[in-house]
Amino acid sequence: MVIDDEALIRDMMSDFFACFDYEVVTASDGADAIEKFMPGEFDCIISDCAMPRMDGLKLLETVRAMDREVIFFLVTGLPDDRSKRLSVEMGAHALIAKPFDINSVKREIEAAIGSREEHPLRERYRPEPIVGWESK
Repeated sequence: MVIDDEALIRDMMSDFFACFDYEVVTASDGADAIEKFMPGEFDCIISDCAMPRMDGLKLLETVRAMDREVIFFLVTGLPDDRSKRLSVEMGAHALIAKPFDINSVKREIEAAIGSREEHPLRERYRPEPIVGWESK
């Protein structure tokens, strides 16, 4: 899901990811995103911080209450150490500063999705220790 109140940025990001066969849902602000959000249905959210009705931090807080697993990136034109620390503490994967390189964002998203997808498989197929067996 791509959330930004600036239609040009929202459409550019949506079109870019659609070119790589991602299914992209867009929203114009946090309130619009919450109306469209379904827990477990999205791999990743990319949201602007400063938006009307509901900003990115409030959206992050609301989404985290519904879904702890979705990967969440916040985008801001005014990055600082405090906002970076706060966004990560609230559960964002990363804070992305504008202007950004869309290819770098794509790599970050793919790495985050890849590491998340590997984790459940490692957990699911990890052999249980055999009681009484001592490895040498």
